[in-house]
Amino acid sequence: MGLKVNYLKESDFPKLKSLLKAYKLKPFSWLRGVKEGNLLRYLGKQIDNLLGDKDKDKVIIAQSKGKVEGLAALSEVLWDSQYFGFKVAEMGYLLAKGGYQEELKIKNKLLSFIFKICQEEKVKFLNLRVDTADLSSIQTLEENGFHLITTEMMFAWDKEKYKSYQFKKGTPPCKVRGYREGDLPALLRLAKYFTTNRLYQDPHIPEDKARGVYKEWIKNASYGAFSGNDLVLVGEREKRIVGFTTAKIDDSLSYDLGVKLGIPGLVGVDPQFRGLGISPYIMGETIKSLFRKTDIVAAPSHITNLVMIRSETKTGAELVSCEYIFHKWF
Repeated sequence: MGLKVNYLKESDFPKLKSLLKAYKLKPFSWLRGVKEGNLLRYLGKQIDNLLGDKDKDKVIIAQSKGKVEGLAALSEVLWDSQYFGFKVAEMGYLLAKGGYQEELKIKNKLLSFIFKICQEEKVKFLNLRVDTADLSSIQTLEENGFHLITTEMMFAWDKEKYKSYQFKKGTPPCKVRGYREGDLPALLRLAKYFTTNRLYQDPHIPEDKARGVYKEWIKNASYGAFSGNDLVLVGEREKRIVGFTTAKIDDSLSYDLGVKLGIPGLVGVDPQFRGLGISPYIMGETIKSLFRKTDIVAAPSHITNLVMIRSETKTGAELVSCEYIFHKWF
């Protein structure tokens, strides 16, 4: 197979259809009732959007005899680069078609091209997510110096089947209300108890930097709560903030996939009040609020975050997909 690897051009886009159609692990393929054609159109649009900012985003293709056999995408993560003080990038896609050995060859070629870009642009930290069923990508990444950091599981709640979590021990464990001005210091105090994200699992990242990411997320969510872009709910007990949740509403899927998605984010509970059912109770109230404006609610959870996973399953969530997260340092 004589492979040529180059940047994707607008004129190459029609050639992608065969590759994208053959890709079985399309984003949001777990959504029930969504037609394959709609998933294909959504994937194509996501790749097309990457062609708009060539300084930040790059799409690479592998061709043989004029046919596109593989594709990879590389994007600088601007917020992460600014926060960490060095260039951070992520790979959005690593696709190939053919038998297993053909896929390995194509993906190795694509990665070699990606690595050259990273060296030229002084990228220090590269990460990507891979479906746990994508065996050829997993092998390729391991053979090229990537390290498995964690597994992220996606849980989803169906609007028609969802039943609000009922606290079964009498009085609810806390009062749940919307975010108010003045709540931020208490929420930031709880940020130090978040220790399950992928950054904590990577020994190259200092603990204070990993913890600081949560503080920034909480700040951004609190600002978004005032603008209406985010949902922040606070749990109070004995006039004290004992927990909170953050969430977003994503309506970008409405046109192609016909659904509006609610995404719970952080769930924090003061360790002094754990074991009272506060986490699933606040989570249940969050889902109830999201379903007033969305069709599907889905939340990612790292496999080590057992508190979050228990809260999700107690509120009726179903496991719909799993991804491995890989990191590579240059």
